[in-house]
Amino acid sequence: MIDFNNIKPKESVNNDPTLLIIVGSVKSGKSSICNALSEKHNWLILDTQVVPGYNSSKGAKVLRVIGLEPPMDNAAIDQYKKLSSEIENELLKPVKDNNKIKQLKDKQKTIKYWETYKRKEGLKPDQCYLSDIVDYYNEVDEKGNLKNKCVYDGVIFDIVSVIDNDVDWAEYSAARDWCANFPDFILDKTRISILDLPGVAGSRGWDLLRQKIKDIVKTLIDIFGRVILVLHLKDKFTLEQDKAVQLNEKQLDMRGKNSSLLLSEADACGFMTRKDNKGILSFTAKRATIDSRCPHLFNTDIEISERNIDGSITTHWERIFTYLNNKK
Repeated sequence: MIDFNNIKPKESVNNDPTLLIIVGSVKSGKSSICNALSEKHNWLILDTQVVPGYNSSKGAKVLRVIGLEPPMDNAAIDQYKKLSSEIENELLKPVKDNNKIKQLKDKQKTIKYWETYKRKEGLKPDQCYLSDIVDYYNEVDEKGNLKNKCVYDGVIFDIVSVIDNDVDWAEYSAARDWCANFPDFILDKTRISILDLPGVAGSRGWDLLRQKIKDIVKTLIDIFGRVILVLHLKDKFTLEQDKAVQLNEKQLDMRGKNSSLLLSEADACGFMTRKDNKGILSFTAKRATIDSRCPHLFNTDIEISERNIDGSITTHWERIFTYLNNKK
């Protein structure tokens, strides 16, 4: 039982960001500094890019994440649809066989297609689903203790906006939750997506999608402790007299309110640029779109990297994550 009248004051403060967002244009140096963080320190990189962004570098600990989880097994979906068709045919007969109808319905209830998975075959040793990582670190022994302790200082998710595409990833996973409550939803659909849910452009599914993205970020924080999300920016538009007007500001390359959702959860957002041979992470609100909660980053431009004469890069991640000063 907690003694609510005797809550002790906090004795220490962690100023390092738990969730850091890094944004910038293509070729601004984001992957280079992340590669250096993984190479020199104990950070894992989850690379989602179609053309792997770390092929031209070495030393980093990189996994290629191909999806949030395996898609549903089409064989199970087809079986569910087949039984639905048989039930419908029986109901249309002049003389209904209620016994058979009950048997068909009972059999259909056992086919929980939304709980099935169809893994992609022929994955390379460095390829996996995000759910594989989550399952590995959540595996428990017979006593209920975690079997696999995370040894990394943190994880880099590059590029995280892929989870918000309109084909699979978080959207597909959110639709699974819908199907669990409304199994017949699949009957007249060629694919499973929140865009297929009731309402304008799948409006009934957007809350599911935002919650799924929030859950993914929380799970990564629970496992790895520190998380860096790497994203691109896109132009921001508004509607004026039914016409799209471009604003003089940028937003994260995610749909709808998902950009604001991530920014609200982040401790800091750094905007990556290059100046001469130096890489700059700007945490000023004007460039990074939000104020940093970390005092040493608040409204500051951090020189995060510099390119040496021999082409190598020296990074200064200890200016972002101060815990690294204690490891030197």
